[in-house]
Amino acid sequence: MSRDRTGCAFGRHAHLAAPGIALLLLLSQTACGIAFARPNPTPTATATATATSTPTPTPTCTATATASPTSTPTATTTPTPTLTPTNTPPPDVVLLSPMSHEYQDWNNCAPISTAMVLSYYGIQKGQYEVAAALRPYKDDKHVEADEVIAYLRGYGLEAGLYVNGTPERLEALVGAGVPVLIQTWLNDRPTGHYRVIRGYDRNAGVFVLNDSYYGPKVTLTFAALERVWAPFNHRYIPVYPPERADEVCRILGEDCHSESMYRRAAAAARAWIERSPNDPYAWFSLGDDLLALGDAAGALEAYGRAAQIGLPEHMLWYRFGPFEAHLALGQYEEVLSLSEPILAGLPSIEELHIFRARAYEGLGQTDMAREEYRLAFLYHPSYPPAVEGLQRLGAELPPTPTITPTRTPKPSSG
Repeated sequence: MSRDRTGCAFGRHAHLAAPGIALLLLLSQTACGIAFARPNPTPTATATATATSTPTPTPTCTATATASPTSTPTATTTPTPTLTPTNTPPPDVVLLSPMSHEYQDWNNCAPISTAMVLSYYGIQKGQYEVAAALRPYKDDKHVEADEVIAYLRGYGLEAGLYVNGTPERLEALVGAGVPVLIQTWLNDRPTGHYRVIRGYDRNAGVFVLNDSYYGPKVTLTFAALERVWAPFNHRYIPVYPPERADEVCRILGEDCHSESMYRRAAAAARAWIERSPNDPYAWFSLGDDLLALGDAAGALEAYGRAAQIGLPEHMLWYRFGPFEAHLALGQYEEVLSLSEPILAGLPSIEELHIFRARAYEGLGQTDMAREEYRLAFLYHPSYPPAVEGLQRLGAELPPTPTITPTRTPKPSSG
């Protein structure tokens, strides 16, 4: 599964030379678009639609599954009505209900978005409870998609990370009663952010989102969504009960199968480049797609072109493709040189420590690899890649740092 992460990054566009994909991107300290406890729920960003009406739920879509947790405290579940069949065209207006909403604390867009999706399936969790599992270290600036997916599966739900999404695909999923997590910029600034697509109104030309930064039932035009969604290769995570897997696969069509999806995505990225040859996101998306198809050299070439055109200076907070491509090609020194200035500004990115550990293993420097795995564990206690790496290299696991609990305000619902 492709790995992705969403935190936040405020910054100017840096025009970067790319000898060997030298994406020297410096980082800021703010993530998930939150620097204060509770923002004004009325969006002021340019990515927000002007429509103010909330779509009428047609129909009210709720889930039929009873989810059961496997490790975290017992979930509360409630029986729900039958879902709309997927073999009929989705209605013009849909709002998935009920769904809780909570404004995010520092860096908590991913935990809250996860909690909001869980609430639709009758599982009530506060952001701090979810954050304790997804980002126990308070200064962890992001959560990867695969971590969110694993957490959701722990409650008996199914989810997957897909790319090359379209408004029509989102409508089809939501119209069938399937909420969708998406990864976007917060607004026109390059600030990574999770959101939940919970509805749409074709007549008004808007999607309806639960947004931990802006508020519940926020509307976003299709064009505004495209501006903030495209930089993440149109990634999306549908969440559904396992018994609906075949139905969701029918909605996804060819994209239900990873290789087919990435081939289609690569073709779409090339068409995007034809239309906009100087769009760095088009090139970066092509790099991700080629990497997933096993073409690491082609991926690095695409990443390098994206860097030459100019990427947000914090891009590698969110997208790890260049590191994975260098590792795949045995370019271990490139992994170390690319990650070093980033970690100098923000040492708590556990994924970069994992990439560095693997690079040191490739160089035969086992002691350095153990140290990088140890750092990854300290910044994200019990992080599976860190645990696996330490155990494989015969190192003891460090003591798990004590996590200070934080309050969980009662979420609103609607």
